[in-house]
Amino acid sequence: MTNSDIQLLLKEAVLGKSSNKLHLHGVDECKLASVNLANQAKRSIYIFSYDLDSMIYNQSDFLEALKNLAIRSEHSQVKVILQNNEKAQRDGHRLIHLWRRLTSKIEIRRPPLDYKDHIENFLIVDETGYLLRKSYLAYEAEADFNARLEANKLSILFNEIWEQSEPDSDLRSLHI
Repeated sequence: MTNSDIQLLLKEAVLGKSSNKLHLHGVDECKLASVNLANQAKRSIYIFSYDLDSMIYNQSDFLEALKNLAIRSEHSQVKVILQNNEKAQRDGHRLIHLWRRLTSKIEIRRPPLDYKDHIENFLIVDETGYLLRKSYLAYEAEADFNARLEANKLSILFNEIWEQSEPDSDLRSLHI
């Protein structure tokens, strides 16, 4: 499958309907998958990330989708587990700024030590679709917009880590 075939499939993918496990290569495909998944979220977005990779999570379209979900309903959930906040703070990551404005709607936590260096990073939407990077160091990933079983497995892992995590108090204050 060519790069343009994958990009077309990502643009046309419908959450809960399009059942294709897509193997993504490169940052552009990962960006496209994350934005399309986030735009279709109705209930929840869970992010497990090493450093809130700016190439994926600091783009306007993605942040707008996150904000829209967060304010859509009192039952919406936007949860982020951030392994290392240094780069996000230093670079002024816009997701951190959005979180500071919507602290009652978006939660960011720091994982326990057991997961501090967990290599996989992922995005789960409505426990239906996901973007999974096997390593936060590379833009080789898989995405599926209708994989409830796999998304549920990732959600279980996310929730186990979430329950052991704590709010990231380092993010509360502005670092100048």
